[in-house]
Amino acid sequence: MPDTKENQKQWPQPRTQKKGCGFPVAKMPGVFCLSTGAWLGHALSKWRCHDLGLWQSLRHLLNKGDVLVGDAGFCAYALMAELKARGVDTVFRLHQKRPKDMRRGKKLGKDDRLQVWRKPAQRPAGSPWKKRAWNKLPAQIEVRIVRVKIQRKGFRTRCLWIATTCTDPVRYPAQQLAELYYRRWSIELFYRDIKTTMHMEVMRTKTPAMIHKELLMHAIAYNAIRALILEGASVHQQELGRISFKGAVDLLRQWLPQAAACHEQPRKLAQWHDELLEAIASVQNPPRPGRQEPRAKKRRPKSYQLLTKPRHKFKEIPHRERYRAAA
Repeated sequence: MPDTKENQKQWPQPRTQKKGCGFPVAKMPGVFCLSTGAWLGHALSKWRCHDLGLWQSLRHLLNKGDVLVGDAGFCAYALMAELKARGVDTVFRLHQKRPKDMRRGKKLGKDDRLQVWRKPAQRPAGSPWKKRAWNKLPAQIEVRIVRVKIQRKGFRTRCLWIATTCTDPVRYPAQQLAELYYRRWSIELFYRDIKTTMHMEVMRTKTPAMIHKELLMHAIAYNAIRALILEGASVHQQELGRISFKGAVDLLRQWLPQAAACHEQPRKLAQWHDELLEAIASVQNPPRPGRQEPRAKKRRPKSYQLLTKPRHKFKEIPHRERYRAAA
């Protein structure tokens, strides 16, 4: 966010940044629909807060019968037990502090075990679950541990451990659980669509109240585009995951002046809408199984110095571009 006193007070900058040289940074965990990419909700807090500490702001977004997919940071007994009691299953990557032992529990198949996790005797210090909520948690839950060996080129992880409350091996085969967790990467792509394609990586407003409004406007615009993509894929029988979000945004920007010109003509506006859906459905990404691209920039940045002191104290080095590093 912009470096203002109000934003700094609400979302302090990281300690690694010098005072007067950094920017307020916030943490924003969100919940997305994995099928449609819809942005269901989010929580906004200081960057130092753990994701589990913000869970209470997101718990209302899940209903009975849902399945929550998340990374290892969410693999906590309290969260899995709470959601299981509400009828919500979870598929998480096994937390690094949990023992990776396939000798424990009941064998369900190769690299597939059903274990019993027991509630800790004492509530952990700093737990986001209050004492009353902690006491309501069940004394134990059944957790299925699945070990998946990944042979796909380009992946750093060769052995993936999954913890889930989907304990039925017939209804939820181990391979399908592995594919479901593999699709979790789509969430990172959803964030890329929001932050990079829609330019929300750096906020523009100067007060916390306006930051929240700006964030909500991005959410409304993002979900509106996702709704158009879903409608276009449904009407023209196209695979939803293949339609390009960036292509849909570009098309909508190009076609909006036409809609403004015929907003008082319902028939032409309906025709415009149908043609827009057809155009969106035709903008598809090619099949790219096992795609690998390095996170590197081709465009070179300007040779400006880094601001290492507050601007009123900073002095620019003259002829800095003539200096060369010693061989």
